[in-house]
Amino acid sequence: MPTSFEYLLVGGGLQNSLIMLALLHRNPSVRLAIIEKDSRIGGNHTWSLHTTDIPPGAMEWFKPAISHEWPRYEVRFPNRRRMIEIGYASIFSADLHELITQRGTDAPGVELLLERGAIEVGAHHVTLDDGTRLEAPVVIDSSGPKDSIQGCGYQKFVGWEVELAEPMKSLTPIVMDSLVEQHDGFRFHYMLPYSPTRCLFEETYFSDGPTLDLPVIRRRIESYIHDNGYRMASLIREETGVLPMPWKLDLVTADEPGPLRAGYKGGWFHPATCYSLPVILRLSQLIANSYPTRPAGIEWEKFVKTHRSQSRFASLLNALLFRTFPPEARWHIFERFYGFPMDTIRRFYSLELTTGDKLRFLCGRPPRGFSLRQLWRQPVSAGKES
Repeated sequence: MPTSFEYLLVGGGLQNSLIMLALLHRNPSVRLAIIEKDSRIGGNHTWSLHTTDIPPGAMEWFKPAISHEWPRYEVRFPNRRRMIEIGYASIFSADLHELITQRGTDAPGVELLLERGAIEVGAHHVTLDDGTRLEAPVVIDSSGPKDSIQGCGYQKFVGWEVELAEPMKSLTPIVMDSLVEQHDGFRFHYMLPYSPTRCLFEETYFSDGPTLDLPVIRRRIESYIHDNGYRMASLIREETGVLPMPWKLDLVTADEPGPLRAGYKGGWFHPATCYSLPVILRLSQLIANSYPTRPAGIEWEKFVKTHRSQSRFASLLNALLFRTFPPEARWHIFERFYGFPMDTIRRFYSLELTTGDKLRFLCGRPPRGFSLRQLWRQPVSAGKES
């Protein structure tokens, strides 16, 4: 194995996988290594985005990573039911692993170092758990979330990919079905049909605490499947997640020393949705455009400044969600949001809100349940379990 590369990518998750694809598209002979402590790329996840979030120039290299696409999706609330006429797409971690493994095999300059830990990550080197020292002009650290986040709520979920006994009536995704009893914050179901008989059913909470009561949530997923007229033939896999939704942020800086922090570790995610794909796609494209050096200069400073500004507003929305609404009333916020114009919805998810969009969020009659008194009842740091 060589010990000198152009890029060292620490972490084999979604961010570094996309950086690898973007760099290979820029230069098929690029010399890079991905260092991943687990045996597979991408773990056990499903990632989604609006197809309108894909930045110019990225579709050609990103398209092979998409596992499934839909032309639209539906949302359901007690007083609003709406079809969102924006394309929706998902990546499955099993497909991502196969794609990155195949691209790594085909590209002569790529090394996939799976089941290898990084015990030291510097600006221009990585030391592996066996003492091997790798060097590169550019080191990108995407090795998971920040060590700690003070001041946040949580998006937490359990998803079941299932095979159904009979075909589904509709193959349109339901991104938010809140027509369920509210528990532990804003509770809703998420349904992605991959085929007439294969579907991901996911129970999601926007909650004050990070605890997942798996036995209870599994029973609720079973009930949801049954109550919607489906019969499960088999459970293919289960995925779980607990993602911070911060109202306090350690924001990235353009001149940060050391390795380039990317993905969740660098704050390159959407604080108010945890949809990271639009953000990390833009970052991956910029890194590839900067080949063979680390992003720098006016364009990089503007890129970072824009992300910081958008993230601050998103964190303000989190503070309003978790600190001025009681848990059982949070669904009113999302019912109001899905009455906004389609372009505002699209720009919100892509973290590209205009000044007019921001005013739309903050002006007008607040959703039912809003109370400034609720603010003083909430702790400043991570909340209690509701």
